[in-house]
Amino acid sequence: MAGESRIDFDKAPIADAGVFAITGPNGSGKSSILDAISLAFAARQDIPV
Repeated sequence: MAGESRIDFDKAPIADAGVFAITGPNGSGKSSILDAISLAFAARQDIPV
């Protein structure tokens, strides 16, 4: 896969589904996506409100 892919989670059909899956062959970066999301949430907890 070359280039950049963007997904808008606020538009149909993803926003209407309630559930989505990250799929792909081994080594395609599925775990990296989940690691990045986890890191983003963990980093937000360190910011004083």
